[in-house]
Amino acid sequence: MNTIRMLTNELRLLWRSVLARLIVVLIASFAVLGMQAIDHADAMQFHGMGRTSLTMSLGASQYAALAGAALFAMLTLLVLSRDRRQRSRAIIEAAGGHGRVMATRIVALLGLAFLTALATLIATFLAHHALTSAPCELSPYLFSLGLILLPALWFAVLIAAALDLAFENLDIAFLSFGVVYFTGFTSPNYLFRWVQTSASVYSDFGGIEPVGRLVVYNRLFWTCLVTSAVLAGFSCRRHPGFSLRASLAKNAGRGILPATALVVIAVSVWVYANEPHLFPQDSIFRKGDLPRSEQAWLETAECHTQLQTHAKTLAVEAQYGFGKEPGPVEIEFITNAGLRIEVLTINGANAAWSPVPDSDRVRVSLPAGPRADVEFRYQGHIRYPRPGGLPGYITDHSVYLLEDCHWLFEPLTQAKGSVKMSGSVTAPAHLTVVTAGRLESVTQNGDSRTWRFAATGPELTPGLFAAEYSCQTFSVGPAQVEFYYSPKHETYIRAAGIANHIRDMLGFYQELMGLSAFDDLPLKIVETSVYKPGGHASLNVVTLAEYMLNRAKVSDPNTDPRFILRDMKTLAHELAHQWWGSGVAVAESGVWSSEGLAEYMAYKYLAARYPPQITHNIPGGWRGSASAHKYAYYRKDPRALERMRPALREKLLQNEIKGQAYSVLPLRLLAAEEHAGQEAIRNRLAEVFQRYRGRTLGWQDFTAIMGPGVIELEKEEP
Repeated sequence: MNTIRMLTNELRLLWRSVLARLIVVLIASFAVLGMQAIDHADAMQFHGMGRTSLTMSLGASQYAALAGAALFAMLTLLVLSRDRRQRSRAIIEAAGGHGRVMATRIVALLGLAFLTALATLIATFLAHHALTSAPCELSPYLFSLGLILLPALWFAVLIAAALDLAFENLDIAFLSFGVVYFTGFTSPNYLFRWVQTSASVYSDFGGIEPVGRLVVYNRLFWTCLVTSAVLAGFSCRRHPGFSLRASLAKNAGRGILPATALVVIAVSVWVYANEPHLFPQDSIFRKGDLPRSEQAWLETAECHTQLQTHAKTLAVEAQYGFGKEPGPVEIEFITNAGLRIEVLTINGANAAWSPVPDSDRVRVSLPAGPRADVEFRYQGHIRYPRPGGLPGYITDHSVYLLEDCHWLFEPLTQAKGSVKMSGSVTAPAHLTVVTAGRLESVTQNGDSRTWRFAATGPELTPGLFAAEYSCQTFSVGPAQVEFYYSPKHETYIRAAGIANHIRDMLGFYQELMGLSAFDDLPLKIVETSVYKPGGHASLNVVTLAEYMLNRAKVSDPNTDPRFILRDMKTLAHELAHQWWGSGVAVAESGVWSSEGLAEYMAYKYLAARYPPQITHNIPGGWRGSASAHKYAYYRKDPRALERMRPALREKLLQNEIKGQAYSVLPLRLLAAEEHAGQEAIRNRLAEVFQRYRGRTLGWQDFTAIMGPGVIELEKEEP
């Protein structure tokens, strides 16, 4: 009863404080401001995105958490240091109750944090109705404020309390908290980001779950960590009149407190070491550098996949047919670290595999003979290479599996001719499944449907997508187009005339280059979630991130440069990959890239359709990307690259290569037009495409047709 009375008194004192009330108002105000965060984000493509509870709730919690964590830590340190500043601690300690008073004040601060989160929820609900006419859904706000804002406030209180108990010095505690605080929203490791998450926005298409699972695990880790910190703080608490050693000995006499602290610390370490969602050594970061066997080549691939969306897992039976040199050959497969291999057979006999250390690859030995048939059976969940730009996820209402997530294991062999692909996908009946190639049949069995497909292409690029799609079909010349999109975004898609833009782009490219390499297959254009920004093209499938199909208002493409330089350019670029990248597989090396050819094609379309005062900015952007590395600090100081962390060095170099891959080749093609003429360059490109449709194009093959010296990427060949 005394404890409850003491807690009630502390809460009453807090609420009477002008500072505490001001903090509550400030946090709610920041939350309301954050509801419009997508229009102020660093990622320009999010600007103007349609406002819904999903796209607004994350910003509210992020802004509120950023301000709230700092404010609550300040309040905590001021409240807990009050006795020291008023020199009344000795009196309370003499009464044998200072430790209990400290614990009660911490609980009172946690209670105030809960009331603050509740007040913020009410404020955001009211603001939602004022800012948008979209329905106000409770669950996104509950998740965001309940799992981002509220824990951030609680963690701030507990971290500040632990620092106050450990140092008993207000200045040191403030400085120490500052370090922890800035780490909490700037760390590249999502587990250390206790103030804000790594996500910029929730997907209106894919829901919260793909990034929500990272938020939940982060909160689990920090709950263990801050609990252990507070327990350790109480275990190290100084007693008046006692030395530090004597205080530690006295605290250790209460064996359960330090023992519990050690147990919780051990649990925190275990939770961190067994993080289940990411695999930082994913081969996606160095796929272009991985050696490929030249003694074996893939000829056929067949996969039968079961999507278990409720469990967020999949089960796959994959068979690969290889042609090979007569002798034994060793090859590697890129896997996904979340998928567990259950069976491997080679030519019908059980076989062993060996994992490649510190990677997601496995090594397999093929026996002597001109052919080898390899079968894998595996199941599990998809692990991400990083917390943003997800290449694959599975939820109840949306499945997004790019080839880059390696849901279908990729053999590291050289390309030699076309690859014949076939298979089936079994998924819950409410989902529409989209695969590469041609859909051969759909059969229903109870609550699930099985989709059978077949395709032939120069590479194994099996994207797999599923959602509750609407589908619009139309023709562009002889080409058939299937446009899959969320019914939630149909109003904008029709108002903006997205299908008409697609028709116009495809018609322009057909006139420029001829029919695409897969004119016998339907072109499938598929809406996907914002968790993988931009678009993607593989074989006859083009994906578009939802923000291009879910804007708050329809822009006039002739007057709004953002609409052209952002959405139309991305759409034109991805459709151009039906000619360069999917239609003709480019043997990429440095700046010799299908991305550069797609950028050039997209620019030619935009320049033909829109005012030059808008489209002239595109080559300017290329020039900036192509030359940016020359002015980078790590290029001016040769030792800078050697001194920096390997992960940072790799990231900077990869970004440099990526920027040049998109920019150097189109600039050289524009320069070639000035010398040889636009018509000549256009005809030669069309000739290159027609000769290499469905095949792999190397740099030397390209220059042989374009003419020596016409295209110079560098002083020498890449």
